[in-house]
Amino acid sequence: MNILITGVGGPAGKALVQQLAITGHSVVGVDMQEVSLTNLDAFELVPAADNPMMIEQLSKLVDHYSIELVIPTVADELLLVSRAANQGLFAPAKVVIAKPEPVETCFDKYLTMTALQNAGISVPPFGLPGDFETAEDAFDALGQTIISKPRVARGGRGFKVHHSPDTFDLAAFDDSTILQAFAPGEEYAPMLYLDNNNVGVETVALVAKVKEEFCETQAPIVSPVDTSTALDVALLAVRAGRALKLTGPVDLDVRRLADGRPVILEVNARFGANSSLAPEILEHVLEAHL
Repeated sequence: MNILITGVGGPAGKALVQQLAITGHSVVGVDMQEVSLTNLDAFELVPAADNPMMIEQLSKLVDHYSIELVIPTVADELLLVSRAANQGLFAPAKVVIAKPEPVETCFDKYLTMTALQNAGISVPPFGLPGDFETAEDAFDALGQTIISKPRVARGGRGFKVHHSPDTFDLAAFDDSTILQAFAPGEEYAPMLYLDNNNVGVETVALVAKVKEEFCETQAPIVSPVDTSTALDVALLAVRAGRALKLTGPVDLDVRRLADGRPVILEVNARFGANSSLAPEILEHVLEAHL
C-alpha cells in the first residue's frame, strides 16, 4: 500500500515512519521543512497549514504517488484535511481522520472541555478569563493551583502554572486562553483506536508520563502501563473518544486529581508522539484500510 504521512519531521510523524519501515508499505513523507529520514521512499515539501495552497498541493501528491492512505499528524492541518477528505478531494485515497465536526471540537481546548463536561465525562474545573472578575474569583472557582494555556495550540506552547492570585494577572489574558484546575496526580497518555461504529472495535493502550510536578518545559519520560493497573483511566479515555464522536487514532492526556479521580486534560484527533509504544493502534488502522 502507498501511504502518505504529513508532518514527518515532528514526533508523531517520525514514530509512524519508524513503525512502517518494517511493514513493506511504500511511505511518502511530507513536511513544511526539509527532513532527512532514511526510512522514506520519497519526501516532498508542502506549504504550511495556513497557506491556501496546502490542500491543493497535498491532493496533487496523492495523485502523483498513487497514494492509497493519507495519515495526517499535524494539529494545525487536521481540520483542513478532514474537510477536504469529506469533500472527496483526496479520492480514491482514504484519509485517517475523523469527520470535521469532532475534529473542530478537539482543535479548541475550551470546546473540548465543554463537550466532555456536557457528556458527563470527568474534566478538571475550567473556565475562560472573562468568566471571572478578579484573580481571586478564578482561584476560588478553580482551586489552589491553576494552569493557563491557549485554546488553540500544540506541543504545550503557552502553558503556564499559577500558584497564587497575588501573582496571577487575570487582565493579561483574554478568552483565547483557557484556565483549568491543576491536576496533581499521575499523568497518562492513553492512545485509542476507535472504529466507525459507536459500539464497534475499541483498542486502548496506556503510557505513563513522569516529570517534575510543576515543570513547564521539561519533556516527560514515558513508559508503557498495563491497562489493567489503570482501568479507570482506560475506560475514561474510551468514553471521551466516543462522546466526541471521534474515529481512528486518538491521543489523549489524562491526570488524576488529588482524590485519585482521573480527568481528561486534552484530546487530539490523530496519532500521538508515543504511538511506537502501542503498535497495535497502527495495525488496526492498516487492517481497516487494506
